Amino acid sequence: MTNFIIPAPWHVEATGGQFTLRFGDSVACATDGLTVLADQFVQELSAAADLRLVVGETGAVRLGISDDLGAETRPPGTHGLSPTEAGPLSEQYRLTVSSDGVAIVGTSREAVFRGLTSLRHLIEHSPADGGAVVLPTLEIVDAPRYGWRGLSLDVARTFFSVDEVKRVIDQLARFKLNVLHLHLSDDQGWRLQIDSWPNLTRVGGAGAVADRPGGYYTADEFRDLVHYAEQRFVSIVPEIDLPGHCQAVFASYPELRPSAPDIAPGIPISSLDPDHPGTMDFVRDVFAELADLSPAPYVHIGADEPFGMDDEKYERFVAEQCRIIDGLGKKAIGWQEAARAGDGAPAVVQYWMHQPEGMATPDQYADLGLDLPPEVLDVIVANVTRATTDLPAALAQGARVVMSPLAFTYLDRPYGEQGAPEQEGDRARLGLSLYPGTSVEESVSWDPLTILPDVTSEDDMAGIEAVIWCETLADFNELQFMLQPRLAGVAERAWTRPGPIEWDDYATRLAAQARWWRRDGWNFFRAASVDWS
Repeated sequence: MTNFIIPAPWHVEATGGQFTLRFGDSVACATDGLTVLADQFVQELSAAADLRLVVGETGAVRLGISDDLGAETRPPGTHGLSPTEAGPLSEQYRLTVSSDGVAIVGTSREAVFRGLTSLRHLIEHSPADGGAVVLPTLEIVDAPRYGWRGLSLDVARTFFSVDEVKRVIDQLARFKLNVLHLHLSDDQGWRLQIDSWPNLTRVGGAGAVADRPGGYYTADEFRDLVHYAEQRFVSIVPEIDLPGHCQAVFASYPELRPSAPDIAPGIPISSLDPDHPGTMDFVRDVFAELADLSPAPYVHIGADEPFGMDDEKYERFVAEQCRIIDGLGKKAIGWQEAARAGDGAPAVVQYWMHQPEGMATPDQYADLGLDLPPEVLDVIVANVTRATTDLPAALAQGARVVMSPLAFTYLDRPYGEQGAPEQEGDRARLGLSLYPGTSVEESVSWDPLTILPDVTSEDDMAGIEAVIWCETLADFNELQFMLQPRLAGVAERAWTRPGPIEWDDYATRLAAQARWWRRDGWNFFRAASVDWS
């Protein structure tokens, strides 16, 4: 009966019996600190599975916190970095279903929440009988492989409302992902209120790609998102992408545009200049307000694709960004190019590309509506070619790596397999056409320690993060289509132990999610390689 859970638990032992969880049964908490989790579980279960439970002093479901899981086997410690800086044992839990009821013991509140998530999977897919659910008796002992398990969501190219982002957070929590990395600024839009620089949202937040409606999050809306995510043990890691991708900044404050010559005639430079008057004051103000809004220990500085920027200025800019963030009591994380700052680089870098294969041709850029002159293509090629040195440099500096390999975790790649007939139009239209298509199986059939020559030890890793850029996605319906079911595969890869994942077993568990997606109105891609019936 655990062939419904994604990601797969570390250890499962079926004991051959049954327990019936009935309408009106109680969830009991051994400590007061778990009552909020129990209340949330009861409310969400009532909406999702039509099983009405209550929170009481004794119950059919018992929750507790203990360093001793009370199991004969205990999972190994989690590798990498926690987005909350929790310890390597912080998500270990034991879920036991016996003839006497259900017991979940975790090493922390977060661990108990992960156990409740697994229980919800079991309840939603177990036989129902007149307001009761028949559960198999079993023991699950579980913990994640990596501490950092996330999704990078681009709200700059296409803006998504608070309610829409909350629905994405629900997906992350269900699949035990714990990071929502929000890409809040880019050439096409600025999405977070900064009081000291109001034009960033007044002007920079007004539009999006292809004349789509713009928008931004007020400070209160951002705090609301953070709170909603924290209730589900998801950390929001905000990204302000500097020094490149700054056309929205320059539209808002033209005086910040550097006096350097454009990359090519008619193609303005889009990177800040640390020596230009007012630039570093702007950077300090923005990150100070961001740090005040965000309780997460980490702030993402972007720092990717500094097209047309002098190497020395780029390295100096990134190093100063990291110093500013360190002074605010936070830790910087940047895309892999940030490693070029040497000793001033962040201690966590996000890998996305190692080889320049698959570089877009001028015709492919033209298909995207970008008629780029040769000078611009030369700059892009030079930056991507240099990517081969980023990861070795980061590792030599002692940095940890968040793995976001373009080939496996970029969810804006087109689907490379057939889907339901009525979805073929969307499949052909959505996703960046300069990328080869990928299948649902490819999202799960890789391992971070086998795809790169430089990353060979768990000690090199911070974790795994999926990425979705939204140039081709016009609305939330299209975002849903591209996120699932491949996001579930990345979650499986980030949680489960090393080694190959058996496709038939995974496909069975994946197909079971369709019931929940349909009930929730989630527009998922129905790949022909999975039996969704």
